[in-house]
Amino acid sequence: MQLMWLLGPRGIPADWRHMEGFGVHTFKMVNKAGKETYVKFHWKPTCGVKVLTDEEAKEVGMANNVQSHATEDLWNSIESGMYPLLKCTSRSNCEQVCTTAFC
Repeated sequence: MQLMWLLGPRGIPADWRHMEGFGVHTFKMVNKAGKETYVKFHWKPTCGVKVLTDEEAKEVGMANNVQSHATEDLWNSIESGMYPLLKCTSRSNCEQVCTTAFC
């Protein structure tokens, strides 16, 4: 998934608040009955995903003269009371995929 994201048409993340997160690890959860389920976690920003084009990225880089525009955006939004919210989602029941392809 990460390789497809990197080479896909999504662009450069605009900042930390508008970037999705994908867990790299798969966790094995066991319920009280002893049933095992494999789970992967994903985090989706509630304010939506925003990306920069190559031109926009060049402008941001030249304007800031540093690579901290995303951190500055996050800091400013928290200071103004606009806290970033992420929705945690998961993929489960991938035992067959996990045991044959990834483990």
